[in-house]
Amino acid sequence: TRMDLFRINAATSVPMAVSGQNSTADGFKKLLDFKPARSLPPLKGMTSTLRTYQKRGVEWIHFLFENGLGGLLCDDMGLGKTHEVMAFLLSLYEGAGIKGPYLVVCPTTVLSHWEDKVKTHVPVLKPILYHGVTRDRATAGGQNTLLITSYGILVRDIQNLKDMSYPIVIFDEIQNIKNPQTKAYKAAAALEAGMKLGLTGTPVENRLTELKALLDLTAPGYLGADHDFETRFVHPIEADPESPKAHTLSRLISPFTLRRRKETVLEDLPD
Repeated sequence: TRMDLFRINAATSVPMAVSGQNSTADGFKKLLDFKPARSLPPLKGMTSTLRTYQKRGVEWIHFLFENGLGGLLCDDMGLGKTHEVMAFLLSLYEGAGIKGPYLVVCPTTVLSHWEDKVKTHVPVLKPILYHGVTRDRATAGGQNTLLITSYGILVRDIQNLKDMSYPIVIFDEIQNIKNPQTKAYKAAAALEAGMKLGLTGTPVENRLTELKALLDLTAPGYLGADHDFETRFVHPIEADPESPKAHTLSRLISPFTLRRRKETVLEDLPD
């Protein structure tokens, strides 16, 4: 499977090489390059432009989506994670004919941010805010393009929301549900989606087990059992952050995580 290929590649001291000229070999090469099958098409319904690193981010999300995978977009705050996701959703809507419903789950404090950004930059997606005491439960089951809701409403209305099948679910500030024992985490896991993508500037706040919990939600099964992960990575890395295990873990999660810091994309940022 794709996940097995990534595991093997992470375990080798040098990058794997794929030989052959058939379609299977070409597919493996693209998989190991983390590249989508097609370049990002023009986004006619977007009122703003993407920076170079943002285009790469959208292409990386496409790579995950077309391979039936999920992951974590971990760019620094201010680099435009929301913008990259909006562009990706628009590319599905315009280029792939996938009309939704897409679902964004976020903290209550950024609900209006998401609604305003989508209406401003990709109005064709026609966002619906699913929140508040007057929310229409039928809305969640309708033919809407983009639903935006909070983690609190996700928990309260999970029986209604999980009846839908979403091409993609976006969990903004996913670190808010890093504890697998919480109702919010369990509700997020119960959603049926072709892809689950988490957005966070802080994928690890305290322990590596938080990272595993987030990847268990977005790339289920990839990092194995909790006990094995603790033994193989958590204990040696916490004892020595420079342990070779840290490099191995970085290679292991690289297909499913994308993190850019401001200092690495300065050439793309305005003065």
